[in-house]
Amino acid sequence: MQSAAWLFPGQGSQFVAMGRDLYAQDFATRELFALASATTGLDLTTLCFEGPAATLQQTQFAQPALLTVSVAFVRYLQHRGARADWVLGHSLGEYSALVASGVLNFSDAIRIVQRRGTLMAKAADGAMAAVLGLPEDTVCDLCDDAGGGVWPANFNAPRQVVISGTLQAIQKVADLVKERGGGRVVPLRVSGAFHSPLMRTAAEGLRQTLSSASFYDAEIPVISTVDGQVHRHGEDFRELLEVQVVAPVLWTRSITTLLELTHGPLLEVGPGSVLAGLVRQHDPGATVTSVGTVKAAKELPL
Repeated sequence: MQSAAWLFPGQGSQFVAMGRDLYAQDFATRELFALASATTGLDLTTLCFEGPAATLQQTQFAQPALLTVSVAFVRYLQHRGARADWVLGHSLGEYSALVASGVLNFSDAIRIVQRRGTLMAKAADGAMAAVLGLPEDTVCDLCDDAGGGVWPANFNAPRQVVISGTLQAIQKVADLVKERGGGRVVPLRVSGAFHSPLMRTAAEGLRQTLSSASFYDAEIPVISTVDGQVHRHGEDFRELLEVQVVAPVLWTRSITTLLELTHGPLLEVGPGSVLAGLVRQHDPGATVTSVGTVKAAKELPL
């Protein structure tokens, strides 16, 4: 079984009971959860399967939980004979992609991600909002016109850009959108201004953890959403993962890169189906299958 690319979701795709069916059926998944819990000191089985949702939503818990569930499905698919030609992940999902590609081992990845989530939670200042229905260039201009304090954070689809910054600056952008018409602004339920310069202290704090991890050359090429380019050298990611905390997620550019390389089937590996929807906004003809349940994994053609 082969897929052109595996895509990995980021924060926001978590939900209570994610991965529970796989945990119940697969011994390797139970071992992975045990390792993740021992490394982080978190009871990840309770957190993922019972919540509560308000706790699972918190950045410092959502990130290691999502990584663990996504990697569990990677291992399950690989055991069934699946493989990918390319991997990429949205924000946090880049860590899942790096484990799938062999750049990071899971022990290092979960350690880095726990630190990342904790630092980002501590730097929780500001907010995020999705600007819908406007081109990327227009959203960038609106951020400039707002007079500072707000930046494009996630270029998710041709007409969906998430902005990040102070509450006041985001409201200014919302007012400008209303004045000029043609789009709408939807606040997101997040705890801070992720992927913006307001996360600088988190990026600096992550540097030491990244410096102590081992990075290996990729067995499967990785498209980084920091620059939208293909990377095969593991050492590239020591810097990219630090920059990623403050840099915008170039998802649209990364998908463009991917679709220039292949038109084969794509798998969204991990909880939810957010990425499948974003890819179809980019290319309505793309074949994307979300694999976040045992049933979906078993239905893939061998």
